[in-house]
Amino acid sequence: MKLINRLVLALVAVASIALSAVNPAQADPAANGLGFIAVPGVVAGTSPDGLGTWSVHYQRINGGDPEAAKAINDGIDAEAMRQVQTMTWDGSTNRPWTFNATGTASVRPITVSELFVGEYNVAEPNMPIDYLASVVFDGRSGIRITWDNLFRDKQAGLVRLSEQTAAILPTVRPPAYPTEWQHSGQ
Repeated sequence: MKLINRLVLALVAVASIALSAVNPAQADPAANGLGFIAVPGVVAGTSPDGLGTWSVHYQRINGGDPEAAKAINDGIDAEAMRQVQTMTWDGSTNRPWTFNATGTASVRPITVSELFVGEYNVAEPNMPIDYLASVVFDGRSGIRITWDNLFRDKQAGLVRLSEQTAAILPTVRPPAYPTEWQHSGQ
């Protein structure tokens, strides 16, 4: 089940990359025509039981329409905290663990997205576990782009997304062996 969740998260990350036309060679997010720029943010702490430590170094936005910026930052902050909450709930209850993630904002002409890449680690077999998550917003309104509002024609959109994912995913995160995605039913 964790493998399926990781693959779904990877699919969402690839989808947001494909749909917002992110250029992977572009390391630093740039300002868009709406006046947004990326600025640093961080959340860090210790789990309530004291066994886990976590940090998420990510980017928020500044400038532009204050209402849209607030909505986008609220969504980015919520995703950073969702990661922390998930790791705190799912973290080991008998061994020390760590979760460290980074989030990189991509400020495009119409969208603002954040791609989170993290790693959960504990002294157990099959560790560490990689973590991917993303959020995408309409930069004009601050509305989060979701499956429900992404496509006018959902079936045609999902077909295009599937084609783009099949082309992009192996270049972003190659499978451990050539037919891994097929064996996983993805």
